Amino acid sequence: MKILKISKPHCIPCQNVENFLQDNHVVFEEIDIYKQPELILQYGLTGVPVTLLIDVNNNELKRVVGYNPIELSELISQYKDNV
Repeated sequence: MKILKISKPHCIPCQNVENFLQDNHVVFEEIDIYKQPELILQYGLTGVPVTLLIDVNNNELKRVVGYNPIELSELISQYKDNV
């Protein structure tokens, strides 16, 4: 199981998500949407930041769009319960 943070450079909400994840001692993979634009179609993205909880088969278990501390906390709890 892993957490993906999909973002772009110079994005304040993206940085807020990153800071939140780091403050909660969560290991995550950061993806720059400009460097991997194929993810737009793969995950049906309409904007960034998007934080995804992904299982070992690359299935999406949870999605948080934007910077939402309550939803991010729920995602982190689900992640920590399964690691």
